Amino acid sequence: MTLPVLEINLCKLAYNAKIEVCLLAQYGVTVMGVNKVFNGLVETAEALIKGDITTIAESRIANLKRMQHLPCEKCLLRTPTPSEISDTIRFADISLGSDRETIKELGIEASRQERHHQILLMVDMGDLREGIWFESYAEIVAAIKEILRWPWLQLYGLGTNFSCYGTIILTKEHLDLFVDLALKLERDLELRFKYLSGGNCTSYHLMHNGQWNPRINHLWIGGLHQFGIEYVDMKYVNCFFHSQKECKLAVSDLYLFKAEIIEIYHKPTMPYGKLGVDAFLQ
Repeated sequence: MTLPVLEINLCKLAYNAKIEVCLLAQYGVTVMGVNKVFNGLVETAEALIKGDITTIAESRIANLKRMQHLPCEKCLLRTPTPSEISDTIRFADISLGSDRETIKELGIEASRQERHHQILLMVDMGDLREGIWFESYAEIVAAIKEILRWPWLQLYGLGTNFSCYGTIILTKEHLDLFVDLALKLERDLELRFKYLSGGNCTSYHLMHNGQWNPRINHLWIGGLHQFGIEYVDMKYVNCFFHSQKECKLAVSDLYLFKAEIIEIYHKPTMPYGKLGVDAFLQ
């Protein structure tokens, strides 16, 4: 065995995924399983599928290429760059979208390949990650119409995200505002969204606290099956395999890291001597 190595207990991972699917189903929520923390390991994706997750999400197309044989939908968990349009249609069933020009290029390429592709249109509700700003109503309407005008594109749903780039915690007020926006879009465009996606695993705390909006029926989840942690209140969730150590250490009984020790010494906390330029040229 070449060291260092990280061992992953796939049985425990599959169990956590199954618990996750069952737990969120009680709230009418479909789970999209995020696998990117494992850098596209096919084995971990297979474990999630064994846990009844039907869509695997990755942030790299190269990872999705390796998963084409798996019996699940594949999602590119971001908007593709212009150079990735062709591969996105070829290797991803779903992608996140927010830019009309990108949506147009996806529509053209999907028609050329004659492959159906679904787009989860993202709305930025304050975290400043991807998405059309929620107050730009005309732009959101235009993006939806752009998706609907292409015969090989489908509107997967309307999505938003929190506790990511801006570390903004999802509140009931945020969620209700997002749902109100979705309802207005449905009335004005005479459609019904298949999915309203309320973000990632940090949204779970609203379910736990009895503040969930029943119209939200989709989340992309990673942290729950990976660590069994509810990341807003920073506590372990019952029934999941997780560590018995302090929650903020973000460790788990699912993993065992093996490495060789080179040296162990007691040394001062601060360097001794005159400081020079560091690795960041500071």
